[in-house]
Amino acid sequence: MSKFRFIVPEAEHAQLILDWRAKPWVADMMFNRIEHGVAEQQAWMAGCLEREDYRHWLIVAGERPIGLVNLQHIDWANRTTSNGYYIGEEDARPLGGFVLPYLYNHVFHDIGMREITAEVIADNDIMRLNRLLGNEETVEPGAFVRDGVAHDVIKLRLTRDKWDTMTRYKRYVAAFPWPATRSGQLPGAKSAED
Repeated sequence: MSKFRFIVPEAEHAQLILDWRAKPWVADMMFNRIEHGVAEQQAWMAGCLEREDYRHWLIVAGERPIGLVNLQHIDWANRTTSNGYYIGEEDARPLGGFVLPYLYNHVFHDIGMREITAEVIADNDIMRLNRLLGNEETVEPGAFVRDGVAHDVIKLRLTRDKWDTMTRYKRYVAAFPWPATRSGQLPGAKSAED
């Protein structure tokens, strides 16, 4: 049984997501600040449903949403993507270490990606977990500047071949639903030849 459920955010979740993004442990590790309101957030979320290069889900533990995980820059032809996630509920932060194995199994085994990447501000304590999960890393010194202070950026890369050697995480399986587009096609759906 999965530790989490992953659900597509709806308009009613916009304020919750904005509140999470304002939490210091989330905001301080993000590359951008959100300065818009609920209406703009709802419009952005609605637009995500039509994009083929982006997907996101609320992370639900028990019956409570605790954070958000996403795939971005999805390249269906080359089978690459990047990801990000955060835990917005302070008391649920210890659960954050369990999210990525679920996502990686989905990325590599459900939708057939060959590679997933991420960029992390070097002060982020998630790096220990990323190393345990087999990510390669490259450091770009001073690549991100906020409030006049330069921060190193760590670029992460994980391939399906490497992930398939991490057998202890195979049990972390959950559904990551995504609605069909107006054409009725699921964006990036694997064909019979895949």
